[in-house]
Amino acid sequence: MKVLVTGAAGFIGHHLSKLLLKEGYQVIGIDNINDYYDPNLKLARLKDMNINIDQIAYNVPVEGDITFIKLDLTDKDEIRNLFETYRFLISSLSVRSSFTKVMSPSNGTLY
Repeated sequence: MKVLVTGAAGFIGHHLSKLLLKEGYQVIGIDNINDYYDPNLKLARLKDMNINIDQIAYNVPVEGDITFIKLDLTDKDEIRNLFETYRFLISSLSVRSSFTKVMSPSNGTLY
């Protein structure tokens, strides 16, 4: 089963992703790697999950232990595309909430 982890490069998202991998889940991790926390820490956590940080580009999946996509939760068109591409459970761990609305995982509708 695929699980979406938002904030995957953050402290909690990184550790949750590793735990989910140990439990046999496939993890799709997204993070915008902003400077709210030190981006070097975030990149180090991604490297720990075998993500080649030199390949990271906006909205381009990078395969490692997880599938990582640099993506901003406020980019509703690309988030909608993400839901159309993957079917998964969702774990939202962003420290700062980026959504003022909630998106339905079943149909991509913003409420």
